[in-house]
Amino acid sequence: MKQTALKKELFQITWPIFVESVLFMLIGIIDVAMLSHYNNNASGAIGIVNTLINMFNIFFSIITAGTSIICVQYIGAGKEKLENQKLIGASLVFNTLIGILFSVLIFFFHTPLLSFMNTGEEFWDYSQTYLILVGSTLFLQAIMNTFTAALRAYSHTKLCMYVTVIVNCLNIVGNYCLIYGNLGLPKLGVQGAAISTVTSKIIGTVILGVMCVKKVMENFSISNLKPFPFYHLKNVLKLGTPAGGESIAYNGAKLVITIVLTHIGTAAVNANTYLNSISSVIYIFAVAVGQGTAIIVGRLVGERKKDEAYHLCLSSFFISLAITVLVSLLVLILHYPILRLFTDNPDLITLCRNTLFIDLFLEIGRCANVVIINSLRAAGDVNFPVIMGIISMWGIGVLLSYILGISFNLGIIGVWIALGADELFRGIIMFFRWRFGKWRNKQIV
Repeated sequence: MKQTALKKELFQITWPIFVESVLFMLIGIIDVAMLSHYNNNASGAIGIVNTLINMFNIFFSIITAGTSIICVQYIGAGKEKLENQKLIGASLVFNTLIGILFSVLIFFFHTPLLSFMNTGEEFWDYSQTYLILVGSTLFLQAIMNTFTAALRAYSHTKLCMYVTVIVNCLNIVGNYCLIYGNLGLPKLGVQGAAISTVTSKIIGTVILGVMCVKKVMENFSISNLKPFPFYHLKNVLKLGTPAGGESIAYNGAKLVITIVLTHIGTAAVNANTYLNSISSVIYIFAVAVGQGTAIIVGRLVGERKKDEAYHLCLSSFFISLAITVLVSLLVLILHYPILRLFTDNPDLITLCRNTLFIDLFLEIGRCANVVIINSLRAAGDVNFPVIMGIISMWGIGVLLSYILGISFNLGIIGVWIALGADELFRGIIMFFRWRFGKWRNKQIV
């Protein structure tokens, strides 16, 4: 297949993922923006809790990452659909059980978890309320992730986008009604934001499940899982563990860095929450392109068309890099009205503005990591990214965050310099990993 045709297919797969990713990201931004106007510390508390919840979510990604890699390569290699259905069914069962386990753990051990995060008194009540409600229903995210991975593997990216539109609309309306007490409903603040988030996820899970049954799992029954296909689960874990391991290393590092920020001060925690929301807008295009590219690269590798996969990944990276830099510059120019969406505090606005200059360089490295690591995983090269991730994230990101942020008293600016150094170092390494072609002999099927 010519590169022109591949790019056309990439666009068709990626634009729904992009819209879906933007809308999904809005759930977090809307919570933060609405809560920041309710109370600055409420939004900071949500930032702390989301860092913790993301660590649990990474364990679900171990299963979904392995499932996605095998699915797309099976499709490319022409494997019968029943095998993919067994694979998806086994992944769904395992992810759901893990999700329920984590939900129970959070419900009963939320206090020591918040203590571990060094949650200050000013954040405690808000964090506890949000963690109990959202964390106790964490299994919903596990189920949603599995359904989404299955639908995307079969290129049903538009369906995922439509569901995300519904979920976001419900979340926005729920926040408007329950945070501030509009339309005759009680004013619940953080509790209202949590209830809105959970309710929208329940509805999203149900819709995704129905779509998955109709589009991917048609004519499949529970009896097809007897005897249980442990061989599929073994392969999923074999691939997903290192693939998820890179994410675990990344989010584990972010968790420790969040603890560093709590030692720096309340302003640093609040500013970091706002900056994370803004940066998620900047790199969202790269995320969508990375996921779309991975779907096609995995299929091409399954079809033994590795040269085409090679060129597609590099093309996707350079396009994403150009868009990412452009958006970063636009955010810098419009930083004041953007930051006013989150806070009226002039000191916080100044702090965030200065940090956004550093974020420009951070995003360049993150763009390479997001796009190229997704392609490496899709090709079966899952071990190298996690090894480099652990070395760089902890040896550069975490260590420098403490040294620059606390020892050199640079605060959040020092922390973001460290994060930028980590992303740039890993981005360069991943770029040359793809160029040198070590992934070519990592094929699974």
